[in-house]
Amino acid sequence: MIFLPDWVETALLNGGLGVAVFFVLSGFVIAHSLYDKPMSLPEFGRFTLRRSLRLDPAYWASIAVTIAFAALSSYLVSGRLGQRKDPDLPPQNVAPLAVRHLPQ
Repeated sequence: MIFLPDWVETALLNGGLGVAVFFVLSGFVIAHSLYDKPMSLPEFGRFTLRRSLRLDPAYWASIAVTIAFAALSSYLVSGRLGQRKDPDLPPQNVAPLAVRHLPQ
């Protein structure tokens, strides 16, 4: 990375630390918000359900988009593989393992 300043290169190379910092801060915020509340089993269930309803749609949408792009790329690439110059080479599959078992 010749054209980037040192601080940008350091931030890009250590960007994975942001995930750890996010989880630590998230855990602190959850613990702090629940500190004064009496926690019973029904209250814990309501908290978990509300949190799941708030966070899960984005999770499932990103998984659906990823699978759709993987299936599309697999379909597009497989159409071009029939025109390979060397038929002795094994076919290349760019889709993840979960998409390989989709009906064709």
